[in-house]
Amino acid sequence: QMLGPLFEKLNVHLVVRAIGLPPLTGLSSQDENELMMGGRSTLIHSLGWSSIYGSDVDMVVWDDYNLEENGKSDETAKALFDLFARQALLAGDTSLPFLWGGDFDVLRNLHQNAD
Repeated sequence: QMLGPLFEKLNVHLVVRAIGLPPLTGLSSQDENELMMGGRSTLIHSLGWSSIYGSDVDMVVWDDYNLEENGKSDETAKALFDLFARQALLAGDTSLPFLWGGDFDVLRNLHQNAD
């Protein structure tokens, strides 16, 4: 509401979509904890990226981290973020989305090697 008039003057159409956890009913607390570990809750969204979010996404924010004691992501979290980022990049028809967040090593690899 506060930024609505500004976006209107700039002719910007803002759409925000959030990825949430799937229903947790019927899961044990251990299963819930495993599901909420870095990126594991977003696997289904990664696989259906284009159908869920469309092909005109300008910015993607990844804020689902699973950090080990040394502050690094575990290997499964890195692999899931890599899949998520690749699906986001492949979904665009006319432009690539800006990726914000995620594991830096994965982002660097995509920057250097993705064609």
